[in-house]
Amino acid sequence: MEKIASHIPFDIKSIKVNTEIPFNIYIKNRDAHELILKKGSRLSRVALLKLQAHKNFFISKREQKESLHSINCDTFREYLQLNIYTNEMIITSLYKISETIFSNLLLKSYNEQTNNCLNTLIKDIIELLYTKKDYLKQTIESLRDDYELNIHSFNVAFYAINLGRLLKFNEEELLALGVAGILHDIGIHNIDDAILYKNSQLNTQELKIVQEHPILSLKKIELLHIHNPSILEAVKHHHERYDGSGYPDHLTKSQISKSAAILAICDVFDALTSERPYRKKLSSFEALKLMLKDPEMSRKFNREYLKIFLKSLV
Repeated sequence: MEKIASHIPFDIKSIKVNTEIPFNIYIKNRDAHELILKKGSRLSRVALLKLQAHKNFFISKREQKESLHSINCDTFREYLQLNIYTNEMIITSLYKISETIFSNLLLKSYNEQTNNCLNTLIKDIIELLYTKKDYLKQTIESLRDDYELNIHSFNVAFYAINLGRLLKFNEEELLALGVAGILHDIGIHNIDDAILYKNSQLNTQELKIVQEHPILSLKKIELLHIHNPSILEAVKHHHERYDGSGYPDHLTKSQISKSAAILAICDVFDALTSERPYRKKLSSFEALKLMLKDPEMSRKFNREYLKIFLKSLV
């Protein structure tokens, strides 16, 4: 038996019949907890009915944290349905899955398993944001602000899926938008770190090199056998601006797709709220206020989308 303080309540009904139990399950016995189901067991329908004689079940806090290490793109949704993880634990798991996927995407030209895992990750985020409608608002302070490509890519995808959901994108559109969010800057990996991490203003030649990254990203995506036009277009044009000042094609308002307009907002928002070598990060409110109110910046984005994004955070 283990002490009471070391356990948290657990809803036995959250486990699907015949799935493997990822931790020990306990019942309360006076001032301690008694093991009733061992980790690795499979809960049959008959066993579940018998267990309902007990009203309250518990799991170890230690095992709760340890189980996070077992979560991957194939098991995330199943674990999420257990309803035992804090918002911070969930987002930590998503970062872990995303980092593994991103590393594999950079190392390999094409791998079906990695591509499938990427699609599964995006579907899981979509499910999460539909199930927990205020999840972004509740966890935005827990999102990482590291100046790392895989962190930035995940954040942009996360913000974009949430905004696309609020704009009534269907599931297929959200999936494409999320994949584009993860891949939008993957071409930056080919740019010299001395330029990317420079702590002063870029010169003209350096700026030109950086502005090539949407095309570099497209070339990398082609190697990954991803041919969805919505994904390709959003990645190519996520630096286009409504006033025509963007790149690579200098598109204007009516020429920019919804997905590219969403990525543009989310990309800049995450950049402003992340630590960078040349400046301190802004708060979420300060970043959105700047994007909406600054005379020069406010002309560059879809104001309707910006306002919807802002409302989702307050």
